Amino acid sequence: MYRNIIVYFSKKSEKWDLKVLNPRATVGDYLDGVCKLMELLQGSNKLNGTCETCGRCCKERIPITSIDWYALTKILNMEIEQRKAVSLYTKLAVWGRAVDVSLKQRDDGSCIFLQHDNRCSVYEVRPFTCKTFFCLPQSMKMQEIRATVVNLGMDQLIHEIIHNFPIYKMGHINEKGNASIPGISIPLRNVYNIENALDSEECLQLMKLAHEMDNPNVREHDWQSNLFANCLSYHEIELRAVCSQALWSRIYKNKSYDLSGEELLELINQGQSSAAKEGEF
Repeated sequence: MYRNIIVYFSKKSEKWDLKVLNPRATVGDYLDGVCKLMELLQGSNKLNGTCETCGRCCKERIPITSIDWYALTKILNMEIEQRKAVSLYTKLAVWGRAVDVSLKQRDDGSCIFLQHDNRCSVYEVRPFTCKTFFCLPQSMKMQEIRATVVNLGMDQLIHEIIHNFPIYKMGHINEKGNASIPGISIPLRNVYNIENALDSEECLQLMKLAHEMDNPNVREHDWQSNLFANCLSYHEIELRAVCSQALWSRIYKNKSYDLSGEELLELINQGQSSAAKEGEF
């Protein structure tokens, strides 16, 4: 049990931290460790900050990855085309050459999947960002892993939106340089130079889905497919592949052993493992 990754609370740093015990550990192993850890802590009275379902974390920006998106579409049984689903359930923003995809929020800032009792209506497939959120300090290592996974996964989702989602063809831009964008009708040349800003029709179609834009300048070659391509589970992506060499050297421990639930809880409480001295963590 928990052979690949240990997520624990360090008494030395007073932060959540992790150690990787298997070089083939996946992002899914990390995610499973975090989720199981929180399950064990619920009601244990061993940790201040256990979730009180206040819903405050659900009123922040929630970026999503390609894996998150396909998990959501499966549980929601979406029968509508992908581009329409993007419009309904996400906020797609374009700022210059940058593109951001997050879950849509209501007027009060809450996630569209947050219910009146402050519980999530898609809890089982909530995004990676939500599953790895803590109401307690995290080590820089955990913060870096979280940011890297989210950024790579979102990049792949944007690639999918540009290249693979069935979006109707625009045909052509008329001689006045006008094109239609949902809810907006603007002369694109008043915003940016079409010839310089767009190197493909696919990028222009991304504009048709944007909910927010500021000087859009999307380049197709900025959004190449990456290691998230064709992956439907985080268990398909090795953690080492998303880590820098420096980060990997700090989190990989060249040992492998099993921990029972009781031993894992002891590790959480004491910040050390029975198989290693506290100083090694």
